[in-house]
Amino acid sequence: MAIRRPRDYGPRGCLLTIAVVIAMAVGFQYVFAWIDQRAISTERIQAMTNQLVRNQLIAEPVMGLTVASVHTRKSRFTLFTDRWAVEGEVILEPDEDGGDARREPYVAVLHTVCDDPLDSQCWVLERLTYGDRTIKLDNAKRSVIN
Repeated sequence: MAIRRPRDYGPRGCLLTIAVVIAMAVGFQYVFAWIDQRAISTERIQAMTNQLVRNQLIAEPVMGLTVASVHTRKSRFTLFTDRWAVEGEVILEPDEDGGDARREPYVAVLHTVCDDPLDSQCWVLERLTYGDRTIKLDNAKRSVIN
């Protein structure tokens, strides 16, 4: 019975291994650059948050909205983001007494339901917490939560 020795691939095997590692690194770089190009800008998320939150708070005297932070929520088992939790404040007009403008905190969860983030019809407001209460959403028909 002959003893089998491991094969010695020599310099060719070493060069082949290095080439494969470099190709994998370049491939990962390409994939992550492509994913970053598909990412939606923070300005677009802020603009859609302003629009969707204002639509829900139509009865309130809203002067403006601020965005303090945007947290991404990735889709399960993918590298893509389709949900964002946005925290900020709603600035309300002052009372007739001439007091200062009131500020109420809010947290909104936005979801994109199609591939074109520039189309406002692709955005859904899934949840809205305003002050200390959760607002019942009127037009979140395509939401997976409602």
